[in-house]
Amino acid sequence: MSVYTIVINNRSPKDRSFNIYTEPPNADKSPSTRYGNIFRRSSMTAAKTGQTTFKIQKRPFAIVSTTEGSLEYGNSVYTSQMEEVNLGSPTQKATVLHVEYKNRSAKITGKREAEKLNDPPGGFVISTGSFEPPTNNFRIGLGADCHGENIPLSVFIPRPNNIYNIFPVKKFYVVVDGDLLPGQTISVEPSSTKVQILDFGTAETDTFVLDYTESGEFKIKTNS
Repeated sequence: MSVYTIVINNRSPKDRSFNIYTEPPNADKSPSTRYGNIFRRSSMTAAKTGQTTFKIQKRPFAIVSTTEGSLEYGNSVYTSQMEEVNLGSPTQKATVLHVEYKNRSAKITGKREAEKLNDPPGGFVISTGSFEPPTNNFRIGLGADCHGENIPLSVFIPRPNNIYNIFPVKKFYVVVDGDLLPGQTISVEPSSTKVQILDFGTAETDTFVLDYTESGEFKIKTNS
């Protein structure tokens, strides 16, 4: 199975944990406020010689999710439903999903192929039904299947009766320590000075190896 791999060597004098999260998805008509989600958090990695590895499946998933209360930094996002999707390409029709929201619950109620190839190019589609805005706990976006667990990667608040073309991103942030857990929301800007950006979309590799140094900085050891 195709995966992205991030390997982190802890060369610092203290035990450390590491989080990874993504940028929000690019989406037509999405609001300006979009949230990434903590995707994975490592256990404590031993000082000097410790190593942790993250493996991220490349398969794209659409996610329909809810939160407890309004969407804001630190809140947990709970998966209502997740569906593997095809991305539009010159040889493939994109997946089109329809989502309904009622009684504070969201559900995928329809799935079909787009009418044309490569529409949208590199993306998939989610349409929403009628509901009374504003809603404080309804989200759509990107998810991932990690060891059988449905984990939200990044989400935004949809509007009723809209069609969203969603384009997955391949950029990840690695963050040192922190108190957030997988599924909790995080602002799209790096939340710490101890952050490393890894862009698989521009790198000619599926693997990054990093050292977290004695001086408290990330150093890309190799990207081949």
